[in-house]
Amino acid sequence: MTDILDQALAASETLMRHLYSLRKFATENGKLDDKHKALRGGIEAAEAQRDDLQRQLEAKQSENANLAQQRKQLDQQLASLKAEIADKRTELNALTNATAQIKTMLEAA
Repeated sequence: MTDILDQALAASETLMRHLYSLRKFATENGKLDDKHKALRGGIEAAEAQRDDLQRQLEAKQSENANLAQQRKQLDQQLASLKAEIADKRTELNALTNATAQIKTMLEAA
């Protein structure tokens, strides 16, 4: 009978070691599952933030393109105004010279 009890105790101890190992494995596996879920949530949040930043970047790039187009138009207008100013100065100089010549002619007459 003692042999049977000794064998039962040995089998029971082996079973308990296996059950303890299984419980430890299940606990560690649960912790890993929790970490995995947390990491997945973090990745999803980072991806959402990346998508938001991408949309903001595209909006800013579009805004920059519009501003570049406006600047180009303003530069063209400025060049046109500078040319007009140069023409007006030339016209003013011609009128000033003509006025001076008329004055000189009137004074000589």
